[in-house]
Amino acid sequence: MELFWFEILKFTLLQSVLSAVFSVFLGAALARFLWCYQGLRLEGILMSAGALIFVAPVMVPTLGFMLLFDENGGEALYGLQGIVLVHVFLNAAYCMTQLRGAYGRFVTPPLQRQCDLLGFSKKDRLLHLEFPALRATLINSFLVVLSLSLSSFSVVLLLGGGPASTTLSVALYHALSVSFDFKNAVFFLALQLALSLAFTMLLYPQKQQQKEAKIQSEPAIFQGRFRGIKELFLGGVLGIYCLPLIAVLRTLLLPHEGVETALKSLVLTVMLGSTGSFFVVGITLSFLTYFLKSSRPITSLFSTLTYLFLSVPKIVLGGAIFLLCHSFLEGKIIMYSLIIGSTLLAYLPFCLKSFLPDFKVFQERYGNQIHLLNLSFFEVFTVIIWPYLHQKIRRKFAMIMCFSMGNLSFPLLLGQMEVETLPVLTYQAFLRYDTEKATFYMACLVLLTGIVYGISYGFNTRKKRVYDHITS
Repeated sequence: MELFWFEILKFTLLQSVLSAVFSVFLGAALARFLWCYQGLRLEGILMSAGALIFVAPVMVPTLGFMLLFDENGGEALYGLQGIVLVHVFLNAAYCMTQLRGAYGRFVTPPLQRQCDLLGFSKKDRLLHLEFPALRATLINSFLVVLSLSLSSFSVVLLLGGGPASTTLSVALYHALSVSFDFKNAVFFLALQLALSLAFTMLLYPQKQQQKEAKIQSEPAIFQGRFRGIKELFLGGVLGIYCLPLIAVLRTLLLPHEGVETALKSLVLTVMLGSTGSFFVVGITLSFLTYFLKSSRPITSLFSTLTYLFLSVPKIVLGGAIFLLCHSFLEGKIIMYSLIIGSTLLAYLPFCLKSFLPDFKVFQERYGNQIHLLNLSFFEVFTVIIWPYLHQKIRRKFAMIMCFSMGNLSFPLLLGQMEVETLPVLTYQAFLRYDTEKATFYMACLVLLTGIVYGISYGFNTRKKRVYDHITS
């Protein structure tokens, strides 16, 4: 592969910036609408749909939009416009959720009453109240979407093409698996890692500032006219979010060849996803239980390093493992082991970051008792951790399992097209221009993801955080 690094870098930054700008703009508009007209019945459904989009495989909206836009395979979506469209679809819901929460925390009723006394117009409220109060959240959302779009792999792999529409992550994959140009692969890997870490360092102070500035506020009820029209508008937004999913799932109702292949791939996908998730959650809980039993404080340096490792793109991690292990990358057992190990390294920082606040509370509340009673490792887990965190453990296990089952980069790069998980089968069918079969495989993955997440939600009907247990 020739070194068109400048064009690739330019397109990577361009699609990332455009995706972030449009995602934040659309998310802010929806968040402000929900804040201005609180109490709408569809608000909770729309927020839940945004959370489901976060868990769903990223290839779903790509194939869904291809079916909706063009019956011949969605050629109109290839290139910058299609990549930005899918990124905005995936990330606008995240921005909406973050900004809607920020409206409730920072734009408090006392501030609104002061604006009423001063006679602020709607424009004055927006410029002098809402924007200053939400500036940190806007910057945070922009940087998060920018980082996610910067490391996007599956969307660009399906909708990109050539140096003019290729990002660093896709160029890294082609250098490793297609042209076997390890020199360029190392260059793309280092450049992708440097950009990701740079934007993460910009994002970290914003997150710290947001955490320190949280304010509690009382929720307001719906006030205003034309409630039916506003509910209809939210229904239209919800329908737009459901269109790609419906376009994908409808293929399950059509007769297909290769159902046996899909079932075998489904079993393999579940096996790899559940095994990787088990190791991620198990090692996380074992590691933090050790900290809790030994009464060692979890330092800010540890939290910062966890946050930095969380920002490493999965394609960079998979590429580094491929460069280290390509000489003996033969045999499915070795491939399975490397894929599970990559899943562990990729999602362990995410799991650690999720449980760190709970374990800090445990250290403050139970640290002395554990030391005085000399509880064993197993007793610490069964007596303290599991009773308070069993619901969160199930949720994180299901979430990481859904992420790993929908991941394309690890089985595609480390499996060399031989580990046929559902995302890999989808990509293989896509390369054969068999959009219908690719959509069928992805519909099976969507159905599998929904079952896993639904089972987790069914077990966790009573959602109660560890702080509620401790303070009650």
